[in-house]
Amino acid sequence: MTTCCMMINTGTGQSHGLQFSSHEVVPEKRTALDLTGNSPFCLQSKMELSFEFNFRPGFETYFGYIVRIIAVPGQTEKNRQKENIDIVYNQRLRNFNFVVDENSSNVFDIDSLSLHTKWNRIKIRFHLEKQQVALEVNGKIAASTKMRANKNACVKLLFGINSEEGFQTVDLPPMQIRNIRVSENNKMTHSFPLSETQGESAKDSLGDVSGTVRNPQWIIPLHQNWKSAASIVTKGT
Repeated sequence: MTTCCMMINTGTGQSHGLQFSSHEVVPEKRTALDLTGNSPFCLQSKMELSFEFNFRPGFETYFGYIVRIIAVPGQTEKNRQKENIDIVYNQRLRNFNFVVDENSSNVFDIDSLSLHTKWNRIKIRFHLEKQQVALEVNGKIAASTKMRANKNACVKLLFGINSEEGFQTVDLPPMQIRNIRVSENNKMTHSFPLSETQGESAKDSLGDVSGTVRNPQWIIPLHQNWKSAASIVTKGT
């Protein structure tokens, strides 16, 4: 009797980013990325958040939050409530919801082939003086709506699950994210390539800000390290 092992490399091409553990594991082991922590980004006029993402193929459950943005009132408006801006995938309807403060929801689609095989680019633009937020998907405007936050607001940027009081989420799709960028007044102020190979922090290549990651699966090591695919016992050699 001979035991034979097959080894596979989990990547088909060089890439970088953060892979999120999802419904295939218990909530305590799912991935969370918090780019702001106790120091949210405070804004003056215009802000843009952009990132690239795709879905990992071969899973049964894809429902959940891609990103949750929480607008926190500025120092002069402490009595104003926090406001959430979300992108959520609806697996049953096979589309996404762009939600602003639970009161406004816009639906958009990304075709299944692109969603599972390509990097898709999302841009969320805030015009705080006009109290408007707009969504762009792969270069096309998908939604534009009103928001309560104004130019005195600060924002927290949360991907995957989060434990923010009053805004906790444990549902997320099995996804990959990379190249998160933040611009203010048309100038890029933060860039998180997510090109790390280990650890629980995400470096800002433009400054000294570091995001925190729980249960990370960095993509680069998946291209560099081999995993056992199967062990087979055969008769003879």
